[in-house]
Amino acid sequence: MMPTPPRTRVLLTVTCAFVLAAGDAAAGTARRLALAADTGWLSDADETRLWYASLVEHPDQAYFEFGDVLAGGGAVVPDQGLLGHGGGARFGLGGDARWGRAAIEFEDDRERGQSDGAVGVGWARRFGRLAVGVGGRFTTFGGSEGGSHTGYRSESQYFHRYGMGLRSSPRDGLTVECAGELVSSQAESGGALHALDYESSWRSFGLRARAEIRLTPRLVVVPLLERRRDLHAEFAAELGGPADVDDRLTRAGLAVRTSPRTGLALVVGGEYRVGSASRRARTDDGVDFTWTATSRDFYHLRGSVAAEARIRPWLTLRVSAVYLRTDDDQERRHDAATGATELPPLELRRGTSVATPLAVGVGLWHEGWTLDLAWVDRAPLSDGLTAFGPLTGGADGYSALSVALDF
Repeated sequence: MMPTPPRTRVLLTVTCAFVLAAGDAAAGTARRLALAADTGWLSDADETRLWYASLVEHPDQAYFEFGDVLAGGGAVVPDQGLLGHGGGARFGLGGDARWGRAAIEFEDDRERGQSDGAVGVGWARRFGRLAVGVGGRFTTFGGSEGGSHTGYRSESQYFHRYGMGLRSSPRDGLTVECAGELVSSQAESGGALHALDYESSWRSFGLRARAEIRLTPRLVVVPLLERRRDLHAEFAAELGGPADVDDRLTRAGLAVRTSPRTGLALVVGGEYRVGSASRRARTDDGVDFTWTATSRDFYHLRGSVAAEARIRPWLTLRVSAVYLRTDDDQERRHDAATGATELPPLELRRGTSVATPLAVGVGLWHEGWTLDLAWVDRAPLSDGLTAFGPLTGGADGYSALSVALDF
């Protein structure tokens, strides 16, 4: 008999422990991935990173995220609202949280490499029917590269993100929520051929709004609208040098959450997303760019259905399916005065893709403990806002393991 790999032994040990003593609260990343991921239609604890005022809705809890434990990778492919790998705590301030609720968390292994990390804090408080929340996050990305073309290059990026949200229930059966943030970034890239030292002027932002409209005790409708723009500088691999980045995304969606019977929840929704991503070379330092500009436009139709069923007092099963249709137009061009003259001045790529990622998950809980495990069979692209674009062809799947303790 072949020996059990160390990672698998650890996973089985943790899983068995939580079968015997495992919480009713959702642990975070794994549950969201199992229920169609980045929709914003779920009332879950990890949404407080984007919907700042929703922190008032969640209990005191310590949580831990272990990343991609089944496929052997260190990081979950994240959206801006997912943690991936790290941990934190949410807790009330004062007796009965009379001074509001606070949160602090740490994470690493974000989408741009293995030497990345973030720290975030949040606070929210009720004022009658209105809840107000604020949040801040500091994220770093780093990397290095050596080769005959680039020489030795090192890169660092720093992002400061500060947001605010409002949540109100003006009447029974209706909750409305809005949130937004500003982002400042700084990039440093040094090496034999590439140099970059640039700070943005708070030009990146995100704005979003949603509502929960309860039509019956078992039926809720959730409309959603979001707009993001990301403006910063970075070393762009597509161009072979430092570049200005301009990514944009607009999404509109509608979902229905229903509970046809006790212990069973269904979520059915659809979204339309339109986005663009451009990289324009910063040619002031005389770098010989392969390309001087790239641009990308995509139009994305997304539908999903997800189900969650508690089949035992300690066991919950989850499953979801997503339909993604993407029309994707890409363009690369260069100026012969600074680019590689043997290349054509313009290259166009156009295509339509359809993908149907599937996800499954399991939740184990008992007396305040929660363990959630999820598996998604296809991984999306993870390149700034284009993470909302098409999926990579034949990409390996990824998993997430979340553990939480209410206190």
